[in-house]
Amino acid sequence: MKRWKFFKAKAPDELWQIDFKGPFTVQGEKYWFPVCIDDYNRFIISAVRFEHELTTAEVIAVLEKQQRLPKDIFSGHGSQFKEQWKRCVAGIMLKRILLILLIRRTRARLNGAFGA
Repeated sequence: MKRWKFFKAKAPDELWQIDFKGPFTVQGEKYWFPVCIDDYNRFIISAVRFEHELTTAEVIAVLEKQQRLPKDIFSGHGSQFKEQWKRCVAGIMLKRILLILLIRRTRARLNGAFGA
């Protein structure tokens, strides 16, 4: 029997926890919510309403819109979600690195052009 291991993040954005809740029925309509919290301070990162059961791609699309990313993410939805999330984060980080390099190169060119 596998023993349960206690864990707690030591800093904000070290670990996010996500769960897919639903369906909830409100006035005859069904709704689903991907709820994501920061494990450190229990801050709600995302809670968006959907009118259909979510796919992993839809959940990742919601999380991609965040201004910050976690070091790790915990989900009870198996390795498929975690692997897709890792690929998503890698793509976002690559885009950010390329943007930083482009900004630095542009600044260097402007400094050279204006003798700064």
